[in-house]
Amino acid sequence: LVLVDEAWHLREHREALAAALPALSAAVCRAVAVQERLISWEGFIEASELLYRLADAFPAEMPGAFAAGLAQVVEVPDWSRARFQHHLEGRAAWPRRSAWICEAHQIAQEWQRERRQTTGRACA
Repeated sequence: LVLVDEAWHLREHREALAAALPALSAAVCRAVAVQERLISWEGFIEASELLYRLADAFPAEMPGAFAAGLAQVVEVPDWSRARFQHHLEGRAAWPRRSAWICEAHQIAQEWQRERRQTTGRACA
């Protein structure tokens, strides 16, 4: 459903998925920020591919929806959420998707480090 060609031809499905983009973005980003197993390559590649494909399939809707979804991920500092937003919006500038995924992975690792440091400070 998130392939660009298919999404445009299935109008009802496209509209339903577009309406769900903020919640879907929040869920994926929150999972990446808090679940250790999603920082592994296998888990992260699937999550980042989903976001990449959604951004391609919904170029007009995804920037606002992703920003709304990211705003709900309170486990991550504002500056880091903005960095990931910018990274997703600039995906076309990367010569290879794999390089884009590697950089996104670095951002996600920073999210988890920040969360651990914040959680550690709260418990201390």
